[in-house]
Amino acid sequence: MSSSLTSTNSDIQKATEVHEATPTNKPFQDDALPETDAEINDYLAKFLDMSENANENERHEKAMGLKEGLKTFPKAVIWSIILSSTIIMEGYDISLLTSLYAFPGFAEKFGTYYPDKGEWQIPTKWQTSLSLSANVGEILGLFVAGIWVKSC
Repeated sequence: MSSSLTSTNSDIQKATEVHEATPTNKPFQDDALPETDAEINDYLAKFLDMSENANENERHEKAMGLKEGLKTFPKAVIWSIILSSTIIMEGYDISLLTSLYAFPGFAEKFGTYYPDKGEWQIPTKWQTSLSLSANVGEILGLFVAGIWVKSC
């Protein structure tokens, strides 16, 4: 562990050297970089600690049961339910609407009577318009959702 820290420290020290990178001979200086060995070691220790904490949290989340996951991440659960509901409803919009045209009650209420066939039917222009309205609604919904998410 100490040998990797030593090589990393020397690499960082090399990176903090001032180099003349501009044609006006102004040296490169970055106040954010640590300047002493103690600051470098402190910075690396904090980074390694953060990395270890992230790995530990990932292991804990993977071993977590369903009940604990629902209690720990309620916003993620709600987001997942909403997103899944939109996908389910999109399927209903496309398949359910087209199957309504075949129901006699729907055809009698919203269709036209054709005496030569002796039955009620939804005219083709209305079938096409209603079917495409689901797609138009999806596009408009995605547009509005994009604006809403960007403003949050």
